[in-house]
Amino acid sequence: AFRPLFRDYGITDQQFRVLSILNKTGDLEIGKLARRGRIVAPSMTGILDRMVEKGWVARKASKGQRWGVVALTAAGRRLIAEIQPQADERVAAMQSALGPRQLEMLRDLLAKTRTVLRDLAASSRDGTATEEVRLAGARRGSRKTSKKTAASGKRPAARQGKR
Repeated sequence: AFRPLFRDYGITDQQFRVLSILNKTGDLEIGKLARRGRIVAPSMTGILDRMVEKGWVARKASKGQRWGVVALTAAGRRLIAEIQPQADERVAAMQSALGPRQLEMLRDLLAKTRTVLRDLAASSRDGTATEEVRLAGARRGSRKTSKKTAASGKRPAARQGKR
C-alpha cells in the first residue's frame, strides 16, 4: 500500500520513517532516531547520507553527543507534509477494512512478535531466554530432528509403514 506512494516521491520506507519521526519530535540524536525508527546503526548511516544528499535532513554537531543530531530541512518538511496525509489515508483505509476486532488482534500479534524478537535478541547476547522463546526453540529443534532423520534416509517411526 505504501511502496507505490513512496516510489512516486523517490523515497524509501526507512527514509519516510526518518522524516516522520523528525517531523513529530524535532531534532534528534542519531542513535535515538535509529532506535525509534527500528533501523540498525550501520543502515542508518547510509540512509542519512542519502537523505543529506537529497537535502531532506541535515546533520548537526552536538557537544557531548557521540553521533550528533539530525534535523529536518525545509525541503524535508515540505516532503513529509505532502506524503504524510496520503500515508494517513492509506492507514485509515486499512483500519476500516480490518475493523476494530481484527485491528486489536493485529496489534496484539505485533506486540507479541516484538516481545519475542526482543527476547530472542537478549537471549543470544546473554544466554537467557523466556519460557516462550525456549519453547519456540524446542519446536524448531524438533523440526530439525525430522529433517536430519529424513536426510539420513531413515523414516520417522510413525511413518515407516506408509509410502
